[in-house]
Amino acid sequence: MVPGLAAGMLLVLLIILFAAAAALGFRGMDRRVSGGAAVLSELAGPILLFLFPAGVFLLWFLSIFPLFLRPAFLLGAILLSVAPGLLIVFSRSGSELKRVLAGTAVMAVSLVLVILAGELILGRIMPKNIFNPRFGLRPYSRTVMRVELPGITPGGIMSTNMWGFRGEDPPENWEEYITIVAVGGSTTANYYLDDSLTWSHVLQEELRREDPLVWVGNAGIPRHSSDTHLLFAREVLSEIQPDIALFLVGVNDMGPFLRSNADEERLPDSGPRQCSSATARSFS
Repeated sequence: MVPGLAAGMLLVLLIILFAAAAALGFRGMDRRVSGGAAVLSELAGPILLFLFPAGVFLLWFLSIFPLFLRPAFLLGAILLSVAPGLLIVFSRSGSELKRVLAGTAVMAVSLVLVILAGELILGRIMPKNIFNPRFGLRPYSRTVMRVELPGITPGGIMSTNMWGFRGEDPPENWEEYITIVAVGGSTTANYYLDDSLTWSHVLQEELRREDPLVWVGNAGIPRHSSDTHLLFAREVLSEIQPDIALFLVGVNDMGPFLRSNADEERLPDSGPRQCSSATARSFS
């Protein structure tokens, strides 16, 4: 079974089991229980309304499995959680309803405060993503590599610039340079090679022998194929507008012919993530 499908089924099963256990929270039923079961019955509604949807959103945002990238799965899992949560909360009446609503409000406010605090803290200690975070471009990252592979240099430094590309920072006098961006998959990213040995850096050094005002950025992202290169061109290249874009493609495009589930691994070109990105850009 595909790992993403198994994880999705497990998540749905957990929601169903939790909703079933939360049946203790329906009016009259929790009078037969006490202790931990009674506490669970009161927390079941707020948890299904807020914590489970937050967890599903986190799985979708982190893109742990291709299945979680599908908007239908995201919305379906959230609805499957919210519907029984509302039913549990409003199945009560009188003082019980007020107590559960108060707990729900406290959980909602607490969740918002935790998210805001996390955003503020991470925003200060981590470089800001200039482009859509789904591309995984990490600005100013630096990794010391120790490689033990035949035919590969034993190690080196893998670093990125302010845009998350391998290579030097883009020149401040952008218009005066001949700017080139290399786009591709792992054969462009050259993850196992030192910064000075990537083909994009070698190209830059060779071109600078003829003209010192040349800049080459390496935007290679492993596992990307032609459809995601087009998405990258639409969302990134259209913003920075280099003079030349070099595409090294082919190997990852063979996936659909070799794997039955290859289509699940592509980044979606529409859906909530694009909407959130467009909204964030409109306020920036």
